[in-house]
Amino acid sequence: MKDIDIIQQINDRKDELARLSKAVARISEIQEELKVLSEAYRILTGKAFYDNSELIQNINHTISNAKAAEEILREAGEPKHLDFIHDQITNRYNKVTSKAALNTTLSKMSNEGKIFERTHPGTYGLNEWSKAKKLLNKLEMGSEKT
Repeated sequence: MKDIDIIQQINDRKDELARLSKAVARISEIQEELKVLSEAYRILTGKAFYDNSELIQNINHTISNAKAAEEILREAGEPKHLDFIHDQITNRYNKVTSKAALNTTLSKMSNEGKIFERTHPGTYGLNEWSKAKKLLNKLEMGSEKT
């Protein structure tokens, strides 16, 4: 009898683990969708629509180059040259990093389609910006057909 109870508990935990794993996997998808929608809103209204409390939590010299660059670009609202991003990281976060290391990070992440997008040589923006523009274009195309 106790074996059956334990087996049931094991199966219940396996089911719960599977459900939670799916939910966790969905978090990054939803975060990406939220970024794109927020950027679409910013493009349409000229107003930022995101809670920046997360952005200002735990900001110190231990912040990664990628996270710092993302925050700088998000605040700027437009692509910026590597020199600008580097200067902001140095001044705002009191973080010592070489331009070459920063460029390597941004370039690699851009090539992998993660967070950044190279808009011109040495210039980076957030890839959600172009995704938001594509979404708006798609929505406009759909509204023109009706």
